[in-house]
Amino acid sequence: PTSLTLDVNGAASWVHELTVTNLSTGPSAGTATNVPFNFEHHSLAFTKTHGTLTCSSSQPNLCPTNLAAGIVSSTASNFQFASVIPSLPPGASVTLSVPVNISRTTCWSGNTAYINLSGQASPSPALYDPNFGNTPPMPPPFTPGPNPFFGNNGLQTALPVNGLVPCSGGAPSAFIEVDKFGPFASAADAVAGTPLIGQTPGSFITDGTQVFYKIVVSNPNTANAVPVGQLTDNNFNLSGLASSPPTGFVHTGSALVDWGITCTPSPATEACHELASPFFAAGYTNAFRLNYDPALHGGDSEVALAPGGTLTYIVPFTMPIHVNRCHGPDRTSNQASAVFANPTGTLSTTPMSIVEQYIGMPPCVPGALAVDKQILPPATANSIPANGEISWSIRLTNASATETLDIPHFIDQTFVFGVDADIVNITCSVLSGGAQCPATPVVPGIRTPASGPTSALANPLGIDHEWGFVGNNTFPPGSSIEFVITAQLANPDSTFGCISNNASFDGQSDPNGWLPAQDSAVSCPPPGPDLSLQKRVFPQIAGPGDSVTYTVTVVNIGTASANGAVLIDTLPAALLSSNPNGYVNVSCTDISNSSFIPNPQGTALCPPITSNASGLQATIASFGPNSALQFSYQAVMPQAVVSVDNLATVLPAGMSFGAGASQSQQNVQVIDQPTGAPEDGIAIPTLSPWALMLLILVLLTLAIVFLAGQADQQTARTP
Repeated sequence: PTSLTLDVNGAASWVHELTVTNLSTGPSAGTATNVPFNFEHHSLAFTKTHGTLTCSSSQPNLCPTNLAAGIVSSTASNFQFASVIPSLPPGASVTLSVPVNISRTTCWSGNTAYINLSGQASPSPALYDPNFGNTPPMPPPFTPGPNPFFGNNGLQTALPVNGLVPCSGGAPSAFIEVDKFGPFASAADAVAGTPLIGQTPGSFITDGTQVFYKIVVSNPNTANAVPVGQLTDNNFNLSGLASSPPTGFVHTGSALVDWGITCTPSPATEACHELASPFFAAGYTNAFRLNYDPALHGGDSEVALAPGGTLTYIVPFTMPIHVNRCHGPDRTSNQASAVFANPTGTLSTTPMSIVEQYIGMPPCVPGALAVDKQILPPATANSIPANGEISWSIRLTNASATETLDIPHFIDQTFVFGVDADIVNITCSVLSGGAQCPATPVVPGIRTPASGPTSALANPLGIDHEWGFVGNNTFPPGSSIEFVITAQLANPDSTFGCISNNASFDGQSDPNGWLPAQDSAVSCPPPGPDLSLQKRVFPQIAGPGDSVTYTVTVVNIGTASANGAVLIDTLPAALLSSNPNGYVNVSCTDISNSSFIPNPQGTALCPPITSNASGLQATIASFGPNSALQFSYQAVMPQAVVSVDNLATVLPAGMSFGAGASQSQQNVQVIDQPTGAPEDGIAIPTLSPWALMLLILVLLTLAIVFLAGQADQQTARTP
């Protein structure tokens, strides 16, 4: 019905019916195949039970074969179905029906509530639907309708239901409240709600201290349950925080227990959130989200919280560590909120519940550090040697005039893409002032703390090394050391452009505070041409003394010119005797307008070609992007049975890493017989001259005898 009224018992029955029709007509009408469709209804003011889902069709055998498998959810608050119609001819329709029984809750905010209904049939891959589109969009739930969306492929409406009993005392609205308390020194204090810590500048909470917060999610509505969704907690974020060790909401998985979070529901039958996830994967995790697992709640992401019900979460939090431990008290804030479904069926968010605290460290005078990073020759800021090796010098200095650094912390990060890269060597040497290099190996991809176990880094090219101990005098004032780090690059592709290296130096674990320092260096070789070479030979099987033709195609598909590229084709030793002056009939053609050259097609100029006993060589002075040259030349095969391998190479000018050479090889087999002769000849016997004359005389004698016989027969027949 278009509207519904509850009976005296607060109950009613209705049928949710969905019809999917192929509206295509005329000569171009087609059968829709594998049509996905879905429909649902949900409400907040009723509890529901659902009868048996049935299907009928205007033509036989059009319904989905297994209706039960398509039921996504059938709960007291909603019904969801999704399936596929295998075939739907023009004008045909499929109708699904599910009977529904509803009964009202104890009371509601008014005497009318709504049931939201929606459905959608996506266009068939086999049938173009001119009415399908992204407009109009799907309307919000509980919008009075009917409301088509996505062309005519979706439909939404809201069914008003009358006869509800308003709650006494002014009909309370349905909403959720979130209250956050803390911080507390222990989980027990958090449960008790007292005493708070860090509430004044003089009682600041120091770096690395674990505290606890209490978050209470409550439904103040005493008559109706309210669906609760995602719970979010956002804590402060500051600059100058260390990325290791992990701080904030420290976690190891997605379950609440993996975060150290506990939940106490009231009543005990209420459902706590099951899933926890961070917003970011940084070392300092300052925010998290709690969600319900839809797989445990009939596909729902919001779960009803009973009237007057509460969910109490106790959440541990480790204060972040500042890189400079000499920092005064800072006033910071944390806030929590939750999503819930309001009486109209739309999702709302609670106001933020905010707590504050002071964080800080005991007073101290920070020391100063310095980093100087340089690219070592032969590499430069705009070139890398052809062997792909690049080294950096990183000088670490205690720039303080009075403070000694006992526990230094060195971080070095290499970033590059479009190329294989490895850190192949790390050395350390003392430069001045009695500074000390690490006693433990500095290993790329491994974080090594001054004490405690090592751990893997996300970046295999990264270095994170800490060494020394309190009283070690690792870096006296003014002292310095030098690290030399060498990286090996290989197999660059067209996306390779730059390699960057960033170094930082701090004393985050040192008892004193230190002002960190950092420096970086970047090497960006100029874009290299993308050279390729293809060599062909004809014929590939030749006889002694035959001429063969070599065709070499040189292509530059790169974005940079390859001016000065050199083509080299060394004359094989096996061909020297038959070609003392090198290759002959040498020619060149610009084929940049070929179909295999991408647009915009460039041009190349054929160069002077040198051919002598050493082979062939040509320097291509003008070789633009997206261009190609074709070289042709010949050689005479030797008077011997040989296999001749022949290799051509093209080299970019000023060979540097990232602009590689290209090579192509061909082979010619020289066989001891004329080219094209059958491999297995048939022997034909021959006669000597005397035998041939004798054979002729015998044939003449036989002919004379035969003619004489014919004449005698003719005489005998004359009358």
